Formats: sequence, C-alpha cells, structure tokens
Amino acid sequence: MKVESKIPNRRAFLKAGLAAAGAAGLGAGLVVDTASALIQS
Repeated sequence: MKVESKIPNRRAFLKAGLAAAGAAGLGAGLVVDTASALIQS
C-alpha cells in the first residue's frame, strides 16, 4: 500500500513542479517581452 501510494504522489509532485516551472518560464518571458518593448519604445 505504501509503495503504491508513493508513486502517484511522486507523479503529482513532478507534474506540479513542471507546471510551476512552466508558469515561471512564461512569467519570465512576459517580463522580458514587456521590458524589451518598453526599451524599444
């Protein structure tokens, strides 16, 4: 039971980590885009 419960938890944790990393990447991209747009204008 314990081993079976650890696997989905690890997968959920990895999915959450990937989602957080993706969101952080998108946020950083938006910041860079807005900053470059402000500098160009």
